[in-house]
Amino acid sequence: MDRKDRRDLGRMIQKAQGRDRRMDRDLRAQMTAVLADLLSTVPFDRTAVLAVLHDEVMTIEERQAIAREALLDKLASMTPEVRAKLAQALLKGRK
Repeated sequence: MDRKDRRDLGRMIQKAQGRDRRMDRDLRAQMTAVLADLLSTVPFDRTAVLAVLHDEVMTIEERQAIAREALLDKLASMTPEVRAKLAQALLKGRK
């Protein structure tokens, strides 16, 4: 994909996710703080740590699904010629 298409795709993903980078940082900081507290707890609470890790995985999977849909929408909007050029670029190892 050319630079414009990559930027468009990035915007589509952000819009679909309703993402706010500050909110992302805040959520990450909150999860890190909770995990740090749990790691300091004696005795070690495996179930609680697993729950935090599971929440993180679920968030990542949710975002990946949204990104996949945005990519499919972008690819579907391309002309057959542009998709063919993209396929050739992929085979050559380019972006």
